[in-house]
Amino acid sequence: MKLDRFMWKIIPAVCIAALFARANAQGAASPTAAIVRGVVSDSANHQPVVGAQVIAMGTTRGTITDTAGAYTLRVPPGVITIRVQRIGYAPSQREITATLDGTATADLP
Repeated sequence: MKLDRFMWKIIPAVCIAALFARANAQGAASPTAAIVRGVVSDSANHQPVVGAQVIAMGTTRGTITDTAGAYTLRVPPGVITIRVQRIGYAPSQREITATLDGTATADLP
């Protein structure tokens, strides 16, 4: 009977401690994605291109440009090809090197 009461007290405490340990381990993990930022503009008149698709080729990462033609994309570190496409415009792409310790910039016309 005493052992049964003890188990009911200790098991929830162990579970809670395990959850906190796991949360702290995940929070302390190093980042696994680099950041690429840029602006997509029309090469003829240098106006921002709104709603263009920006894709990191060879990954499942992509985004859409905002009203200023700007985008931010999280990509795996290394050499990445950034491709931009929008209806009415010819596709454009640029190869960049993305690192974990900085932000890469890829402005595309």
